[in-house]
Amino acid sequence: MKKLFALIIVAFAALLCAGQVSAQHNFGVMGGVTFSYSNVKELNDGPLTQYHAGLTYRARLPMGFSIQPYLLYHAKGSRTSLAGVELDTKVGYLELPVSFQWGPDLILFRPFVDVTPFAGYAVKPSSGFDRWEYGVGTGLGFDIWRFQFITRYNWGSNFRGVTLSLAYLF
Repeated sequence: MKKLFALIIVAFAALLCAGQVSAQHNFGVMGGVTFSYSNVKELNDGPLTQYHAGLTYRARLPMGFSIQPYLLYHAKGSRTSLAGVELDTKVGYLELPVSFQWGPDLILFRPFVDVTPFAGYAVKPSSGFDRWEYGVGTGLGFDIWRFQFITRYNWGSNFRGVTLSLAYLF
């Protein structure tokens, strides 16, 4: 946990330094769909479709790199069947992911690969889950004009699954 927080602090320090290196900064809003599974085997019969939404800031760095922290509300969950009755377990997190991206700028669009460590705190907890959620995601994305689309697989301490995100950068 200490290593994750140290990584987040280093990411924000790099973000502040990026302001001196590059003039390409963007604030934005983002949202999307989450398909998550619980890491608790007894609660893991199938994925539960949830959502995430929040704010972002992107700083473009030299050589195709960029760093993009987010502040999100991220709803996650899983579906369980007990005696023929389906039960949904839902947890809402206030999450701080920091996306490290690399991709060439092809003028009309920019494809990129993405590695995103994250930490979150359950603001809408559920019994049986730790209030802290942390992990890492990897994915692919692309920028077109002011829009950004990312698909990412996340491995977390409580949940894992796929997120599909769309951001609008100002």
